[in-house]
Amino acid sequence: MERLRKLKEEGVVRRIGAVVEPRKLGAEPVLLALKVEREKIEEV
Repeated sequence: MERLRKLKEEGVVRRIGAVVEPRKLGAEPVLLALKVEREKIEEV
């Protein structure tokens, strides 16, 4: 995680996401996208 944090700070990594099996979590699959202003990323 520390390495990812550093790469993000350096601008090498812009975003990190997960691929999960929703049904294994007791949920239904959905597709969601958000457009977030750069200065509000941490809030989201």
